[in-house]
Amino acid sequence: MLGFLSVRSQSIPSDIQLDDQLKPYLVHVVGQKENYYSIGRIYNISPKIMAPYNQLDMTKTALSIGQTIRIPLNETNFWQRGVRTEQEALIPLHYQLKNTQSVTALSNQLKGDVDLIRSWNQLNTDELNKGDRIIIGYLKVDKTLSPIANQAVPIRKEPDIKTNPIAQETNKQPERKSLIVETPVVADKEKPVAVKQSEIKKITKESLYKGEGVFKSEYEQQMKATSASRKDGGEATVFKSTSGWTNGKYYLLMNGVERGTVVLIKNPSNGKVIYAKVLSSVQDVKTDSKEKLIISEAAADQLGLGKKENSLELIWAAE
Repeated sequence: MLGFLSVRSQSIPSDIQLDDQLKPYLVHVVGQKENYYSIGRIYNISPKIMAPYNQLDMTKTALSIGQTIRIPLNETNFWQRGVRTEQEALIPLHYQLKNTQSVTALSNQLKGDVDLIRSWNQLNTDELNKGDRIIIGYLKVDKTLSPIANQAVPIRKEPDIKTNPIAQETNKQPERKSLIVETPVVADKEKPVAVKQSEIKKITKESLYKGEGVFKSEYEQQMKATSASRKDGGEATVFKSTSGWTNGKYYLLMNGVERGTVVLIKNPSNGKVIYAKVLSSVQDVKTDSKEKLIISEAAADQLGLGKKENSLELIWAAE
C-alpha cells in the first residue's frame, strides 16, 4: 500500500517507490495553497527538476488539491552515505520488499551500503522477507525551509557533518596536477577511506570523461518547464574536486540561482560548453566573498580555462 508524506498530518515519509528506470521517488498529495515552490521547499528539490519529472509545465499547469505528484530523490535530497551539512536534517525513508531477498541484494538494487542498512534496521541476518519495510536512506531537508524537518530522527552511525556545502560533493581534494590518480572509493558524496597504494586506480587520458557533462538532459528538461531563461556572465574561480574527471558531473557555486539548477556554461574564448549543477551560493561557503561564480576543477579543465581566460557566459531556466 502506498503511504503518503503529508505535511498536514505530520506523518512519517512514505515508502520509496521506483520508476521505470529504477530511480527512487516519493509520492506527495497536493494540499491547500501548495504550489511547485512550496512543495519543493518541503522536499529540498528544485521545482525545475520536479515539474519535468512529472511531465508538467510550471508555466501552463497549476497544481490542484488532491493531485498526486512524484518527488524525485537525487543527490540534493537523498542521503545514503557520506556527509551532510549542519543545515540539513535527515528523515528515514523505507522500501517495502516485493519479494524475499537478501540485504546484500537489496543494497545493490538501491545503491545503498550493506553495513549501514544493517545498522539502521538493527538486522542480525542477511535474509529479508516479502513485505518487510527497510530503511534504505534518508530524506535530506533544510532545517530552516522544510516544515517536516522536525521529523528528523537520531541515526545509528550518524554521518559526519560538514559546514562547507562543497564537502557534500567531494571530500578529498586532490591537487590540480594529480590528474593521474584517483582514489577508487566513491560515489560523489561518499566519505573517502584509506586504501592501499596497490588499490589506487590510475587515470589515463583514455579514462577521462570527454563531453559536455551528464546534466545536459536535466538542463533541457528544466528549460522546457519554464517559458523564460536568464543569462549572465563574469569571472570564475575554481574549487578543487574529485568529481567530473571520469563521470562528467560538473558543479558550481553561484549567487542568486536556486540550488539544483543546471546551468549552461560557455567559454567565449574557445566556444567550449558544459552543463553544471548549482551546489549552493558562494555566500554559503565564503560569507564575505565578493565572488559570484566558482566552478569545479574538472569543469574548468573541460572548458579549457587558462590562467587569464576565466570569463564565462551562463544560461539557465528562470523561475
